[in-house]
Amino acid sequence: MAAAAMAAAQILIIKMGIFGRLRNLRELNLRGNRFNGSLPPSLGSLPSLQLLDLSLNEFEGTIPISLTNSYQLQTFDIRNNHLSGNLPESIGNLSSLSILSAQGNCLEGPIPTQVCNLKWLNIVDLSHNRFSGKIPSCSSFLWGLEYINLNGNDFTGLISSIPFNSSALAVLDVGNNHLSGKLPRWIGDQNELRILLLEGNDFYGSIPLHLCKLNDLQLLDLSNNKFLGMVPHCFDNTRLGKEESTYDQLFWYGPLTLYSWSILLQ
Repeated sequence: MAAAAMAAAQILIIKMGIFGRLRNLRELNLRGNRFNGSLPPSLGSLPSLQLLDLSLNEFEGTIPISLTNSYQLQTFDIRNNHLSGNLPESIGNLSSLSILSAQGNCLEGPIPTQVCNLKWLNIVDLSHNRFSGKIPSCSSFLWGLEYINLNGNDFTGLISSIPFNSSALAVLDVGNNHLSGKLPRWIGDQNELRILLLEGNDFYGSIPLHLCKLNDLQLLDLSNNKFLGMVPHCFDNTRLGKEESTYDQLFWYGPLTLYSWSILLQ
């Protein structure tokens, strides 16, 4: 039975070229199967496509550049596959993109600066890949960006200016990379920030007082860095460790309850 299912999956992958004929297709959801092989370039021939969810499969190979021809695409979800290679520079052509989710693959190289063209971007999750280089700093303003997760990559350098410039940022996770330097002042200006995860890097110096401006901060992880000195007493004025919350809407891939609202400095 399992062999028959695998054979059927292989046949479907071979025939995925038929999708190029479905000019009015708006949503394609193949999530949570055992599809494998390369992503067919014909998926980029769907001019009306708004949602493409290929997550939780066994796709491999690179991301076809043709996929970035779907200019109406709003959700692009390829997480938890075996994809490799670079994120195409042409990703910047997806001017309607709101959700970019590619975590749990083997993607590498720098994040193309063209992502700064995605002014409607709301969620970026590129965690647990092999991305490297510096985190891009966008001069253009991405008004609705709420969630950035770059955990578990090989990013280096400073975060001296705002990555993916946004005033709505609620979650920033750059943990477990190779980032260094002192924490920049702009973090303290992110009034909507609820979760700040910086663990497992090479940040150093004292914990800056401007973090205390984050009155709504609920989870802060500074563990496994090179910080020194005392923990600022002004953290008593934040919401750290004082409540538990559920982010059903913020975490778009499902409800996630966080019970350990605290400051982690081990």
